[in-house]
Amino acid sequence: MGTLERYTLPEMKELWSDENRFRTWLKVELAQCRARMELDQIPKAEFGEIEKKADFDLERIREIEEEVEHDVIAFLSSVAEKVGEPSRHIHYGMTSSDVLDTSLALLLSEAGEMIQNELKSLIQKTKTMALKTKHFVMMGRTHGVHAEPITLGLKLLSLRENFKRSLSLLKNATENIKYGKISGPVGAYGNIDPYVEKRTLEILGLKTEPVSTQIIPRDRHMLFVMALAHTASGIERAALQIRLLQRTETGEISEPFSSRQKGSSAMPHKKNPVICERICGLSRLFRGFTTAAIENVSLWDERDISHSSAERVVLPNATSLLLYILKKMQYIIDNLSVDTVKMTNNKNLSGQRYLSGAFLLKLCEKGMNRDEAYRIIQSAALKAQEAEKSLVEILSYDEFFTGFFKEKEVLQIADEENLLKNVDFVFDRVFDSEKEE
Repeated sequence: MGTLERYTLPEMKELWSDENRFRTWLKVELAQCRARMELDQIPKAEFGEIEKKADFDLERIREIEEEVEHDVIAFLSSVAEKVGEPSRHIHYGMTSSDVLDTSLALLLSEAGEMIQNELKSLIQKTKTMALKTKHFVMMGRTHGVHAEPITLGLKLLSLRENFKRSLSLLKNATENIKYGKISGPVGAYGNIDPYVEKRTLEILGLKTEPVSTQIIPRDRHMLFVMALAHTASGIERAALQIRLLQRTETGEISEPFSSRQKGSSAMPHKKNPVICERICGLSRLFRGFTTAAIENVSLWDERDISHSSAERVVLPNATSLLLYILKKMQYIIDNLSVDTVKMTNNKNLSGQRYLSGAFLLKLCEKGMNRDEAYRIIQSAALKAQEAEKSLVEILSYDEFFTGFFKEKEVLQIADEENLLKNVDFVFDRVFDSEKEE
């Protein structure tokens, strides 16, 4: 199994290393031997010899595999050379996938826990920044066009909820992957006692696959990869939002830019959102990972090997890349640059046209037909835009409109705080629900 070196952190590199992979295989084999010893199928003295001597040599495994073209056989041969005569008890009644799938469950469980810990950290950091910017007023945009005011805190709170949903999916997917099998070539326990499987998996801290074939059904792995993809898409959403708001014409927030960092080889003035762009690019890979995982579910009869090659690429790289972009997004959120002056200036570009909805509703409250009210406010808003004046100013000259409202009422409607009066309500709803969990 190989990972993308540039984007692989040390802890995940170690997890998917050949050394750790074979060490996990050995862990499975030793657990099976212990279970058989407890069932008096292996003499205790011989089990003691196995436990004491069981080891492998990486170079020797590669050497043997070059000849036999089968990594599990090469591994077992290397172990046998270390153990000697008692090695006849190792892998008894098992097929390669008993080792491969059970050890993969252990590796994915560890990767899943690692990712969950980083996601929890991101959720906490996003909460901190959301509370800090809770009342930082900025322009909300739909279709890339000014809509109504929002706060940066609300934007971040929405992203945090996305991350929380990912965490819930990851928890379930990680639990769902903690299943092993020691049931032989077609899952019928032809040459192995079901107790051996039960006890082996107990030793390893895994659950028993209720009905296995030669392998663990791949819908478990599909759901795991889909949970990874869900998490990546949420982080991508955050990165894309930062990229959009970092554009020169917007300039409201930006990712950190270190003192010695350089943005362009040709243009020294550039501060490009390269980390967010990298996150968006790497997140695209998860769409492909998900497709491969879905297609791995349907295999011939009790098993073919078409899923194996894909998983050797997908599973190490999906977990490695996700851990990487999680770390990067934490760094960005922790060091997010916020320009409240630019936020205010950008909001003012709308000339209060974002109040159109409020004025529309007030006309309706006065008894006007909604279509007629919409026509009046829309016409005034377009005039305001063309004249580069505020909506309130245009409406104040409209005799038909002023016939409905006194000046004091207009000023009350024009108070943007009315549009943001429920920001605290949203925050309280989120955090109150978490207290109940």
